[in-house]
Amino acid sequence: MARPDLADRCIFIQLAPILDDERRDEAELNAGFEAARPAILGALLDAVAHGLREWPGTRLKAKPRMADFARWATACEGAMFEPGSFEDAYGCNRKAAAADVIEADIVAGAIRTFMRACDEWSGTAAELARGLKAWSARGKPRAMAG
Repeated sequence: MARPDLADRCIFIQLAPILDDERRDEAELNAGFEAARPAILGALLDAVAHGLREWPGTRLKAKPRMADFARWATACEGAMFEPGSFEDAYGCNRKAAAADVIEADIVAGAIRTFMRACDEWSGTAAELARGLKAWSARGKPRAMAG
């Protein structure tokens, strides 16, 4: 993900791969969904009712970006998850998204790698560019003080 603003507003989930012998065709998938639809709707409505009841007293430890969304999810969480679990999971998700953005950005990744070999570095952007260029040619950073 190369768009930090978008990444910070997304919720990423990791799904386990579906094994070949567990795959279903579209008809089976649709039939399973139709059978589960009433329970899914009931669970969502239970969460909304819980959220409406808890909303007035719901407070966040810290207000993240999209604070109203985080407050609503926190208000609803007791219906499906342990209270307090959303804020922790959302914080971890945002940190992982930020790390993915840095990893996907070639310049940020180079600076991060560059700094792993330095205790400290200071200078101008132009000096950093020269240092990165020299480092990439040698494979290691040169200690520089601007």
